[in-house]
Amino acid sequence: MTIEGKSKINLALNIEGTLPNGYHSIKTVFQQVSLSDEISMEFGKSGVSLTCSEAKIPSDERNIAYRAAVSFYDATGISDGVAIHIEKRIPSEAGLAGGSADAAAVLKGMNAHYKNPLSDERLMELGLALGADVPFCILGGTALAEGVGEILTPFESKIKKKVLIVKPGVGVSTPWAYKELDKKGFTPVDVKKVIESLKNDDFLSLCQNMGNVFEQVVLPEFGEVKAVKEKLLSLGATGAMMSGSGTAVFAFFEDDNALENAFCHFKENGLDVFIADMI
Repeated sequence: MTIEGKSKINLALNIEGTLPNGYHSIKTVFQQVSLSDEISMEFGKSGVSLTCSEAKIPSDERNIAYRAAVSFYDATGISDGVAIHIEKRIPSEAGLAGGSADAAAVLKGMNAHYKNPLSDERLMELGLALGADVPFCILGGTALAEGVGEILTPFESKIKKKVLIVKPGVGVSTPWAYKELDKKGFTPVDVKKVIESLKNDDFLSLCQNMGNVFEQVVLPEFGEVKAVKEKLLSLGATGAMMSGSGTAVFAFFEDDNALENAFCHFKENGLDVFIADMI
C-alpha cells in the first residue's frame, strides 16, 4: 500500500494562553495542502520497521510514523507487522507538519488495510497521543483548531488557490519560539477575520488579515526567513506568511505568471521551493 501524507499551513495562528500542564493554548486555522510525503507499507512482516529517503530522519521509535504503527497494533490487538518506507518531500523544521502528516498517513493506511477496525475519532485519539498536529492531518481540509490543536472545528473554505512554499536553509526550535513569546509578549492575531474571509471567498481580505504570532519573534532573529517573506512580496505575492513556528514561508498570488517567476527565482537560488494546492 502507498499513501500520501499531506502537509499543512497555518492561515492564522494566535496563542490564547497557557494550560495547567504548561502547554500553550492556541487558536489557529489549519489548511491542508497537496505537498506530500509518499509512505509505502508492506504488511505481513515481523514487527515494525521503517526506512526513509532522508538519512537524517530517525528510523526507530524516535520517528513519529514508527510510533504510529506501534500504537495502531497496540490499540487493535492485531498480531502482524509492517515495513514502512517514507519518501520525504515535505521539508523538516518547516512548520508544515511533515512528521505529523507521515504519522496520520500510517494510521489511516493501516486502518484501511485491516478493514477499518478503528473509527476516525479513535484514530484521532491515537494521533493526539503522538503529536498535536496529527489529528488535523487525519481530518484534512480546512479547520479551526483550539486547545493544543486537538479541538477541531472543520468548515468549508471557498478559497482554493495555489500556494508557493519556500523553505529557508535555517530551522527554528519550537520550544525556543514559545519561550521568546512568553518573555517578550506579542500582538494578538484576529483569527475570526481569516475564517470569515475563507467562508466568504474574499481572497484579498484573507491576504490582508493572515497573521502568525511566531513571526514576531522569528523574523527579527532569523534574517533568512524575513528575507524570503520580503522577496515573495516584492515578486508580486498578494500575501505571504510563515507557517507554524517556522521556518517555511508560503505565499498567494493573484497572477499565475508571478507565481511561476517567484518559483524560478527561489529554485535558481538553491532554496527548497514548492507549488501546492489548497485541499
